[in-house]
Amino acid sequence: MKPYLPQVDPNPNIRKDELVKNREDYKFNHDYLAPIPVIDKVPHQELFSAEYTAKRLASMANLAPNMLAAKARNFLDPLDELEEYEELLTLLPKPAVMNNYKTDSCFAEQRLSGANPLAIRRIDSLPEKLGITNAHFQKSVGTESSLEAALKEVKLYLLDYPTLFDIKGGTSQNVRKYLPKPQALFYWQSNGLANGGSLRPVAIKLNNDAGTDGLIYTPDDPYLDWLLAKTCVQIADGNHQELGSHFAYTHAVMAPFCIATARQLAANHPIALLLKPHFRFMLFDNDLGRTHFLQPGGPVDEFMAGSLEESLTFVVKTYQEWSVDKFVFPTLMKSQNMDVPEVLPHFPFRDDGMLIWDAMHKFVTDYLQLYYKTPQDLSEDYELQNWARELVAQDGGRVKGMPERIETIDQLIQIITVVVFT
Repeated sequence: MKPYLPQVDPNPNIRKDELVKNREDYKFNHDYLAPIPVIDKVPHQELFSAEYTAKRLASMANLAPNMLAAKARNFLDPLDELEEYEELLTLLPKPAVMNNYKTDSCFAEQRLSGANPLAIRRIDSLPEKLGITNAHFQKSVGTESSLEAALKEVKLYLLDYPTLFDIKGGTSQNVRKYLPKPQALFYWQSNGLANGGSLRPVAIKLNNDAGTDGLIYTPDDPYLDWLLAKTCVQIADGNHQELGSHFAYTHAVMAPFCIATARQLAANHPIALLLKPHFRFMLFDNDLGRTHFLQPGGPVDEFMAGSLEESLTFVVKTYQEWSVDKFVFPTLMKSQNMDVPEVLPHFPFRDDGMLIWDAMHKFVTDYLQLYYKTPQDLSEDYELQNWARELVAQDGGRVKGMPERIETIDQLIQIITVVVFT
């Protein structure tokens, strides 16, 4: 398929007819997960291919037999030691983190290179009512420094989940669920060598549902008390990651781009061709999530801490925080105060992410400059301008940070790089 901008396509009627049909096949629905835009009905061409379905099923082949084995083992000998969880993985590979997840170093490293590095940020002042004092700090990291000095040296990091505070907890198998409300303070301890040092936990505050008067734990506390506090952080982090960083910040925010691209950009539009592999199977995958995961009795209802309604409310709140301009990767790192390697030498998410971002930005720049050689090429691309307009529209994509009109090539490069990166 040869790429053409619409204003120079030798067959404009063919692409016009194609888009008329696509607008019938791809329709926004703002009610299923209100106010998040989703696809109304997934077109046949968006379904999983036979090859992909086979690979996906093969990847899960050992899951059901392992579940049966685990249930049988637990029925005969119920769990009463943490170590016995290892025995539940009979047919599935044991994750490497199982060997050291109880250590403070592993707990801290997961903040930097684990599943949810979007949750931590460097702080210049302590949050009001945090309650963590210099005594807690020196108990944890020694008396060579102080909390005040650590703040001045920009070495303090906070893990906080304010958007989870409204979740009171659902029920599973008639048992009440509960979501901890932790705040965790960390300290970057340098070892004097180039790029040397490590992140260390200072203290964890477990808040009550009002967010105040919580209990504070440090590594100096009894082993099981401290392990429980760290586990509470992991539970909150898991809920935040799965519903927020994962579902809202990837699946949900990208769906409007996929729908609007099909509706407004012909199949041979250069941008449609560029984005096609990045959107592959996404709408069907999202729809499976909506119809199977986000339903009463589904995995979100069963496995996440909140009731289904609370979890969906959290998804919506997290979704509404996303915007195109905010999630330019260097901007995102700066907003977390995690952007300066001299201050935080070890942050794999940032360092690997910047390599990927820079490579994608260069590729997108080189690609788009093949087709948009003059400002007129951009302004006269009526399909692109319709695409931008629909992405912003309240009856369309409702995408925050998206301009109604693309004015410059740099503007377009940034938007497309965000989409490809995400």
